[in-house]
Amino acid sequence: MLSFDKLCKQGKNFSRLTDVKLEDFQKIVLKVSPKWEKFQKKKKVSGRRSKIKTLSDEILLMPIYYRFYVSFQFLEMLFELDESNRHIQRLELLLADVIKINKSKELTQNDLETILIGATEIQIQRPKKKQKKFYSGKKNVT
Repeated sequence: MLSFDKLCKQGKNFSRLTDVKLEDFQKIVLKVSPKWEKFQKKKKVSGRRSKIKTLSDEILLMPIYYRFYVSFQFLEMLFELDESNRHIQRLELLLADVIKINKSKELTQNDLETILIGATEIQIQRPKKKQKKFYSGKKNVT
């Protein structure tokens, strides 16, 4: 199971995976923890226990989800969750006051141009000397 403690030990991998600095992530956890405790006290029905034990692990789920926009099946495998998105919905409400979450799934003109330029064809350069290795001599007649 992916956890905050494992990723915390690997500082660069944490920021690469979440696109958040470790110090910033810890500040977010500190800001959200009072709201989280209030939410936990308000629960009327206990239900099935989550396999995610700590608040930092719960919050770790969010930047990974938004950075890679993975399916819930993939999150299920990473964090040993069920397929429901209740973790995402619950955390979105708690994190909305602390950080700005951009949920836009639309491409801007600039994003589209970047994608198109990155996917254009690039001609392969053939060697001028010893070209015989790359040239069969057959002509395609259509």
